[in-house]
Amino acid sequence: MTENNYLIRFLRASKLDLAAAEEMMKSNFAWRKLYQADAAINEDWSHWESMFPIYVTDNDHQGTPMMLCRVGTLNLQRIFVSRKLGELRRYLIYVIDSVLQYQSQMFIQNGTGDGSLGGHIIVNAAGLNLQKFTCVGCIQALIELLHSYEKYYPQYAKRIIAINSKF
Repeated sequence: MTENNYLIRFLRASKLDLAAAEEMMKSNFAWRKLYQADAAINEDWSHWESMFPIYVTDNDHQGTPMMLCRVGTLNLQRIFVSRKLGELRRYLIYVIDSVLQYQSQMFIQNGTGDGSLGGHIIVNAAGLNLQKFTCVGCIQALIELLHSYEKYYPQYAKRIIAINSKF
């Protein structure tokens, strides 16, 4: 995490307030250490990829990668009951870090893309059943996961698009 694009995301999120960006980054480093985020990229995630597939698809016309999440396949209640939330968190860290690494490489090799932002996130809600999310622990876990995304991956998504949503 020594690349300029990492710093740029935190500077943008703090509206160029250097002290705030520094605090955000320190918090991020502590969080990454706590969850051993840097090691997640080298782990085998085939089980999670089959249970909750997230695809990084082709780039758009500006070189920005597009990520497709099929949230309808996720059963947060089962994950919560089986005490696998930590694994889910690390899987999501792996996915987001993989996209950022891919985008950084494309920017360096081809000069395509922004090089500092993540990508577009397309959330496919087909098959989403709210009963899979309706337990007190599940709701708390979902809020924690969303909070972690917002706090530790600032300025990641250029656009989030929901499809096949009934809500």
